[in-house]
Amino acid sequence: MGESVRIPLEEVQIANAEVEIIADMPIPEVAPELAGDFALRRLRAETTWKQKQRKAARNSWQGYTNASGKEIPANTLQPPCAGECSRKCGRLLSPQQRQVVHERFWKLGSPAKQWEYIVFHTKRNPVVKRRNPGQNSRRDMTLKYYLPGSDGESVQVCKRMFLSTLSINDR
Repeated sequence: MGESVRIPLEEVQIANAEVEIIADMPIPEVAPELAGDFALRRLRAETTWKQKQRKAARNSWQGYTNASGKEIPANTLQPPCAGECSRKCGRLLSPQQRQVVHERFWKLGSPAKQWEYIVFHTKRNPVVKRRNPGQNSRRDMTLKYYLPGSDGESVQVCKRMFLSTLSINDR
């Protein structure tokens, strides 16, 4: 390759020419007489912005103060499903296991990773049995919810237990 030459952008005209962009090409030094023609910009320090700090705290459910000054408490583990659950989910996972799952979920930090976690721990199965087979129904899938157990295997739980362990709602 030949030597690179710095040409002002106003003088560059490209007409039916192929342009090769090389990412590792060294940038030549600016001549001292031209140094005053270039503006220096301050780098953004986004991690110090209050809005970015609030967003990071909200996504990880730490306690924080919102933009209007209202104190938002930290997220806590909700109680498990009560005795009305036919799966007896409250007995399948200990409170310590649920706390670990809860903390791992909220330490992911970004909503995209949290959605990925939810999708990974839910399974869609076709409907096996219908109560009124003659009636048309739009529902064609059944959702099954799983949480990681103590031995690394997934434990099937009810929807209420799944949502309360992750401290999320069904929206």
